[in-house]
Amino acid sequence: MGSPEELVQRVLACRTLPMIPGTPVQILQLAQNPDVSVPAIVKVMGTDPVLAARVLKVANRSVPHDVPSLAKAIAILGMRRVSTLALGVSLSAMFHREQSAGAALEDIWRRSLYSGLAARVLSTETRAGLDDEAFLGGLFQDIGMLGMLAAVGDEYEALLHTRKDHERLVDVEQFAVGTDHAQVGAAMAEHWRLPRQLIDSIAYHHSPAAGAEDIRPVSHLVWASRVVANVLLAEATDSAACGARDVLRDHFGFDDARIQGLLEQLAGEAEQFADLFDVQTLSECEMARVLAQAQEALLQAALDADAEAQHLREVNHELVETAGRDRLTGLQNRTRLEEVMGELFDRAAGNGQQIAALFVDADHFKSINDVYGHAVGDDVLRRLGRIILDTCGDSAFRFGGEEIVCLLVGDDAAGALDTAERIRQAAADEEINGGDHVVRITVSIGVATRNDGNRTTVEELIAAADQALYAAKREGRNRVCTSRPVPAW
Repeated sequence: MGSPEELVQRVLACRTLPMIPGTPVQILQLAQNPDVSVPAIVKVMGTDPVLAARVLKVANRSVPHDVPSLAKAIAILGMRRVSTLALGVSLSAMFHREQSAGAALEDIWRRSLYSGLAARVLSTETRAGLDDEAFLGGLFQDIGMLGMLAAVGDEYEALLHTRKDHERLVDVEQFAVGTDHAQVGAAMAEHWRLPRQLIDSIAYHHSPAAGAEDIRPVSHLVWASRVVANVLLAEATDSAACGARDVLRDHFGFDDARIQGLLEQLAGEAEQFADLFDVQTLSECEMARVLAQAQEALLQAALDADAEAQHLREVNHELVETAGRDRLTGLQNRTRLEEVMGELFDRAAGNGQQIAALFVDADHFKSINDVYGHAVGDDVLRRLGRIILDTCGDSAFRFGGEEIVCLLVGDDAAGALDTAERIRQAAADEEINGGDHVVRITVSIGVATRNDGNRTTVEELIAAADQALYAAKREGRNRVCTSRPVPAW
């Protein structure tokens, strides 16, 4: 096909390339003048009887009574709408002139019409106020494909057959010839002296963020319109519906019901405008099947998204739990203790509750590791973790090695001593397989309590329980000792 520059020049110089007649361009330019009169528009439009007849046809569809004249039609539709229709009808005539690539051309034109209608519906739905600009942008966005078919028909049609997915067509074109239909289309529109906003929306309809800021609202509508039109065009309706869902939810905030409503509106408008623009659309039965399939795909996508969100919540919860939990004992770890101990202590103080700290240590744990091995030592810690979880729940934390801290909110001295004694007794009752021997374990526990007050910290409470633990070990182990009373706050 030659270099990118040569290809563009080849398109622009192509003798078989259809040209936009001067009449619609003149109408468009007149409509942009706020002082232009209706008779001036009527005079220009009167030079193109086919164009005038189609504008009258649209006007008559818009009101319940007959519209007998162009002046009345312009009054009903407005000058901007009339100029948009003029350019659109002119493009329709260009598409339907004799071309060698008939089937490919028909596909392009059908996509263009669906995209133009989708862009206008999106503009209305989002209250962008760009209905006419969006319609023209959608309608003209693939004009470069028409030019490339006219200039290098067989070669370009062969390239189209290699890429059925229109969303990846730009990448294929860039790889094959160094340019794409968006850039070629913009060059054609500039050659025809179309408005700058329309030229830019054609150039950036695959990459709206790359254009100038003032044309991005139109470019985004045109970009999204193509994705929406895909649903009524694609053989794989399911994936096209999901693609449209992603764009409309992420960029316009549409929910699934609104997306389905937009698709149904687009299908209705496509049927209404098909004869005006000489497009062969799906039959009523086929369109109903496509819409039903799209609705089913949207529903499944919503269910999948909910399931994925639930899975992510569970994974995140598990990660949080894993991050704060000791794998061997099942207890929360020291990092988690440091995160929550202040909160627990403040909550107890704020509610006037008592709080107690237990400091638990497995007796002679080093000797168990040395004599029976670390596997047995790990089993000891697992059994001890299970006992303390059963007794204290998630208020227990592995402090380090064989040391475990429990913070008991609401327990007074008597309650804390009773809990500690139950832990001590349950540990003493455990029998662990040590190979040729049964290993019995005992624990020493220090208890410190705090009734109420506002000065003592949780660190001081744990330190007091630690001192009581050392007292239990000095007194012979396998026992519970309390610290001296902590001053009232």
